[in-house]
Amino acid sequence: QDLMAAFARIERAFEGAEPGIGADYRSERTVDAWVLLCELAVRFGGAEEIRTYSALLAGAGRPVEATYYRTVLESSRLLGRLSALVDGISAVEQHEEPGNRHLMARLFELQATLALSSGRYEAVEPAYGKAVARGAGQSVTEDFAMLGRILPGPRSGTGQ
Repeated sequence: QDLMAAFARIERAFEGAEPGIGADYRSERTVDAWVLLCELAVRFGGAEEIRTYSALLAGAGRPVEATYYRTVLESSRLLGRLSALVDGISAVEQHEEPGNRHLMARLFELQATLALSSGRYEAVEPAYGKAVARGAGQSVTEDFAMLGRILPGPRSGTGQ
């Protein structure tokens, strides 16, 4: 609520302000206010506000900021959808039977990958274990091998 109140105050202060042609102080502050409004909207989940102010940023020649906030919004939406898919797979586990065991193995393999992709790390290992127990899991193993190749390991002496 505090973030939304701050958002409303800043929004009122710059309501109707449009950056001028030149780079005057008021124009620069207006665009900076739009960045701040996007940042506050990220914090309180204001999707419509992010759309509005990132569009204004794009129109004001600030494509990096506009792209950042649009990407945060869209990636958050997509991560939520991936997370829902992880839960949907868990919901059908009770319907496994001998005739669909192979497909369940592949489904658990997919669940492990989706959980990894969506940051649901607590769900990766159980899903992977279920996939392996049913004769699948190779693609998850390959995903981890690829991550191992591209991510640096802990540095000696850093305590990581």
